[in-house]
Amino acid sequence: DRPPAADHLILSAPAVWGWSSQPLPYKTLLWLAAHVTGSKVYTPPSWITRNIQASDNRDELIAMGRDPLMIWGARSDTLYHLVTAMDGGHQGIDEVKTPVLYLYGAKDEIIPEEPTLKAAARLKRGDRTAYYPRGHHLLMRDKQRQVVFDDVAAYLKDPEGPLPSGAPPIPRGKRDREQDRRVVAAGRGA
Repeated sequence: DRPPAADHLILSAPAVWGWSSQPLPYKTLLWLAAHVTGSKVYTPPSWITRNIQASDNRDELIAMGRDPLMIWGARSDTLYHLVTAMDGGHQGIDEVKTPVLYLYGAKDEIIPEEPTLKAAARLKRGDRTAYYPRGHHLLMRDKQRQVVFDDVAAYLKDPEGPLPSGAPPIPRGKRDREQDRRVVAAGRGA
């Protein structure tokens, strides 16, 4: 409610997949789990973890998987409140007073594209977005992380200046997304 003072806010693939954008079966199952088995710890099934990639940097994913401090399960009531917090972020993004740079990767398999596009479209005038056609959810751990680091550093030095990568803004509609997919297919893009 009272965020600390900041000169700029960098949102790297922010979690904006809240209640308002969750499919009905997900909402229903999570509500039931949280209210019936609130303290039960759930871990993602292997068919999910095997098929969803958070990054193209396999070495980093392996290192994260071996990290003893990494938490692989979560209580259902914790997940419920996480989705509530994500919904608050999605709903309140247009109330952020600090200048924002919103980063998103076209290959993000963690936070779906639709809520991301809706959240980015609600940023205030003057806020910036960057869309990385080869980027995944963990943009700052991906193989192209230096591209993202350079863009962030450039933004912090000059919020209105160009980003070194030339990354386009987050698409605003289907037509923009189709054009970005053609850029990826041609092997170009940030």
